[in-house]
Amino acid sequence: MSKKILCIIDANLNRAREGIRVIEDLVRFYTCEKKLCAELKEIRHSISKAANLIAPLSELAKARAYSIDVGKEAYTKSEGLREGLGNIISANTIRVAEALRVLEEFSKLYNPKAGKKFKEIRMKIYVIEQQLLHKISKERLMENFKGAELYAIIDSRFSFGKSYESLAKAAIKGGAKIIQLRDKVLSTKKLIGIGIKIKELCAKKSVLFIVNDRVDIALAIDADGVHLGQEDMPTKTARKILGPEKIIGYSTHSLQQAKAVDASVVDYISVGPIFATQSKPQYKAVGLKFIKKVRKAVKLPFVAIGGIKPENAKDVIRSGAGRVAVITAISEAKNPVAATKGLLRKIRETKKKRKNK
Repeated sequence: MSKKILCIIDANLNRAREGIRVIEDLVRFYTCEKKLCAELKEIRHSISKAANLIAPLSELAKARAYSIDVGKEAYTKSEGLREGLGNIISANTIRVAEALRVLEEFSKLYNPKAGKKFKEIRMKIYVIEQQLLHKISKERLMENFKGAELYAIIDSRFSFGKSYESLAKAAIKGGAKIIQLRDKVLSTKKLIGIGIKIKELCAKKSVLFIVNDRVDIALAIDADGVHLGQEDMPTKTARKILGPEKIIGYSTHSLQQAKAVDASVVDYISVGPIFATQSKPQYKAVGLKFIKKVRKAVKLPFVAIGGIKPENAKDVIRSGAGRVAVITAISEAKNPVAATKGLLRKIRETKKKRKNK
């Protein structure tokens, strides 16, 4: 068979292994998934084994013809730019898949068994790409969550005549990094329309958008996640519907509930009500000491909620909370933007003092 065909096989063999190595190192040092790292290593070796069904690797290397490669100087604009880890994953999995497709076709000239092996490996790469993209997407969302300090909930019962959109705009302008849409009355159609508008506002400022209770709404408008209560859809069911890349939050009202949360399903919890609140009159206030207990006993990130106002927000932060969720502290203010900024300033000042102690 032509040495030029062996050159094609060698070039794509190298291309496939190089792309796998990039993905393997990302898994090894960034996502730190031992099982997936081992799987990628095995795939890399499987590519070499399949190539050996065509010819020894040393023979393929002899066919290498870099000096006469007319495409070696080509370097597209997209090759010189990567927009985040997701782009790196996609670029390299596409490179691997394309190389494997070429190997699959040309190896059929030598050994059909090799072609079949390359096809099997290519199918595995497609699955791994999806898994990694979901993983990176979720990590980005959770990094944003952990960096947030103020979680604004927009609730129709406490909007004080203000529209959902105006409250969302005000909270975002004031510095809130998480917006939750909560409504128990509106029709699904109207709630979807409102949700789409708020999602667009959040996306422009890299603010997380969470839908309360309604998993169907969150899925329909591609929200960043959903927040569920004790009486809402089971979290495992919600995870099956939403998939692995979305955030799921869960309300807890006791230390027992907080400790019982399945961390493999739920991404964060809310704890409270810290103080008595109109939004959850059926629950007794757990108090500031509860925050310290949760911080010590639960590894999941949490948000303190319930009756938190400008006058007591500092006490909540001093007690160990990293972020707080509010409703009326923003919605009942004459100037919601100023109220949001003022509350955020108090949170940050208190955290700074707490850190310096």
